[in-house]
Amino acid sequence: MGGNPSLWGQTASPAKGQWINFPGDRETFLEVEDNPSLNLRTQITIEAWIYPRDLPQLPQSRWQLVQKGKAYNLAIWRTAIPGEILLEINSTIFIIKDGLNIGEWNHVGGAYDGQKGEAWFYVNGKAHRVEGVDQKELESKSPLKVGQQFDGGMDALRISKTVRYQGNYELPMKHFETDRHTVLLWNFENKKDASKNENRFDVHGEGIQFVGTPFRSVEPVDKLTVAWGRMKNRD
Repeated sequence: MGGNPSLWGQTASPAKGQWINFPGDRETFLEVEDNPSLNLRTQITIEAWIYPRDLPQLPQSRWQLVQKGKAYNLAIWRTAIPGEILLEINSTIFIIKDGLNIGEWNHVGGAYDGQKGEAWFYVNGKAHRVEGVDQKELESKSPLKVGQQFDGGMDALRISKTVRYQGNYELPMKHFETDRHTVLLWNFENKKDASKNENRFDVHGEGIQFVGTPFRSVEPVDKLTVAWGRMKNRD
């Protein structure tokens, strides 16, 4: 797997740095073995930037963006109704009326709050709430799988043990950093988890590639000045 910007005739993802490309088949995905950190209690948010090359193929095909057995999932469905796209979080489904932008980056996600019986759906800064959702266990011994049947790019996949957005939100046009709610964070600079939980992924199948230029943080001016001063003192 290596960077290959020619796969995409476009700029880097809104989350900055590299992203990962999926070929769109069932046998190719990312996987991390069961880890206690991935078994949550009553709240979860799953979100990512995605760059779909096409819609899921009929009949009633779906992209299983994230799935951990029967504990939780984030998926996108296409039905036989023209223009209708369904976003699914933990078996609750919402119709995306505005649809997805094919050939562009989209921020999508879902959240579940078992205490309030709510599900939230996120599409490009808009949040939609569904009430009366059945309570569900968020624990499973199954591995976490990412990207099954998805044909496109993904970046900044984050799983949190809280409901991140409870209304329309500002698009996260940045390189994510972890906080106390972060369970998993893949910025796709490598296979590592940026959170403290060490949920490093393995690649199954063929055709997955890292794409783009690795993220480089900008050092503050005062640090650069100190570093330059040290270098001059060594001369």
